[in-house]
Amino acid sequence: MHIEVFGGRGDRSRRARPRRHRCFDLGMGAVVPRETVGDRNEQANEANLYDIDTKYGDVIPVQDALQYLEEVGAEYAR
Repeated sequence: MHIEVFGGRGDRSRRARPRRHRCFDLGMGAVVPRETVGDRNEQANEANLYDIDTKYGDVIPVQDALQYLEEVGAEYAR
């Protein structure tokens, strides 16, 4: 399975959800660094992140995403 890591500083969770859904439809795994998405309404943000995490991908701490990318980068550097 191909894994995509998405999320950008200031990305709104309601915009993040459709992107993760597209990944799911294409057979890709989506990883959302939790701290990179947000919304003015915290309850809506948490609901969107919950939906992503339970249906379309994994919501993980940004530190875990960075560690994963470092590990993958180290493998390709060999």
